[in-house]
Amino acid sequence: MSEAKNLNLDTETRDYEDAGILLNSPYFAALRKDRNIDLIISLDFSSWNPEMTLEEASRMSKSMGIGFPHVHLPSNAAVSPDPYYVCPGDGKIPTVIHMPLFNMKNCDGSHQVLEHNRKKYGVFQLPYRPEMISDLMKMAQMNVTLAKDTLLGEMEKAKKVPIKT
Repeated sequence: MSEAKNLNLDTETRDYEDAGILLNSPYFAALRKDRNIDLIISLDFSSWNPEMTLEEASRMSKSMGIGFPHVHLPSNAAVSPDPYYVCPGDGKIPTVIHMPLFNMKNCDGSHQVLEHNRKKYGVFQLPYRPEMISDLMKMAQMNVTLAKDTLLGEMEKAKKVPIKT
């Protein structure tokens, strides 16, 4: 057992930190140079502006000298999000496919439904009833289904090997 583990076991308390304090996504752990990442599929489950996480990751990456693809989203992305956005890499930095949980496709093209879902499934809305979890899973599944062809195409480009479906 390492010294660090011994020290942790000998203390009476444990301190845990939510990774969302820095940024509500694990981009930085994935972007370490030794990881050699070609593609990041970012499933954004934020009930706030879904593009905020992507734009903040880009800004923070630049300030830390970490490669991150250029983020260029439509001006209406926060108000009328698409099911996914592709931020292409260049071979040295990964491609990011960002998929907002709530978007105009899975919210029936309605801003009212979109805002209702953002409020109903807020981060601090606890506890979630089983039917709420089921509804969220259906929305996430719809997002992946809508992006399937793009996901498979980007996986093929990233690894340069055919993906069998």
